[in-house]
Amino acid sequence: MNNLSETEKSKAIEENKLLRKNMLKYPAYDPMDETYRRIAYVRYADDWLIGIIGSKSDAEKVKCDLSNFLASELKLTVSPKKTLITNGHNMANFLGYNITVSKENGKVGIDVV
Repeated sequence: MNNLSETEKSKAIEENKLLRKNMLKYPAYDPMDETYRRIAYVRYADDWLIGIIGSKSDAEKVKCDLSNFLASELKLTVSPKKTLITNGHNMANFLGYNITVSKENGKVGIDVV
């Protein structure tokens, strides 16, 4: 940009702003892309909830890997009674709240009931 005149610099800056504005209109990824796995968790003291956008086998692998890690590295055990895999459309109880997945306007969200 050092070789540009002030008018050319100003024009390039305006063009850059316009291109950036147009670029931001489009999402960087498809939230429901089946080849991309997403995971998020919420923890309070010794209670936690993991949300996975993926298949049931993905959830089972995460549960197995996490159980193994907790046992080998932290010497903790996971309660089979309390450690459940459920479909996001079914309610999961977490700290006295019922959590479920909702889809509005093509976006995935969490509802607390």
